Amino acid sequence: ADEPGALDLAALAAGKRPESGTPVERMYLVCVHGRRNRCCAHFGGPLARELAGTYADDLWETTHLGGHKFAANMVLLPHGLYYGQCGTDTAGAAIEAYRRGEVVARRFRGRAGQDAAKQEAENAEHESAGQLPLPRV
Repeated sequence: ADEPGALDLAALAAGKRPESGTPVERMYLVCVHGRRNRCCAHFGGPLARELAGTYADDLWETTHLGGHKFAANMVLLPHGLYYGQCGTDTAGAAIEAYRRGEVVARRFRGRAGQDAAKQEAENAEHESAGQLPLPRV
């Protein structure tokens, strides 16, 4: 099952863990996909390199996360928290809050898997509170 073509995608979609690989507790993705939009490479690349100095074990450069007008984009997994227009300080603050079990409002774009109305309501709640506890996964 170590061959990419041997991965059972239907089982993964149903929530079954793969037989190989090592699960990770968290992962931070920064979009650096310059072919999709050069802003992602222009802003995302330097952000990823800067964050790698502190979060090397958990940080990955990735392709399109959506919303390149918000570059540099970052998503914090497994909760799927999206942040946009991140500089090093904003991204670092978001990651540190995430590690403490909190979500900060600054540059928060929403969570993966939510419709626009739910994201807008959650963003309004974050804006008024400044930060909130992490939602359940």
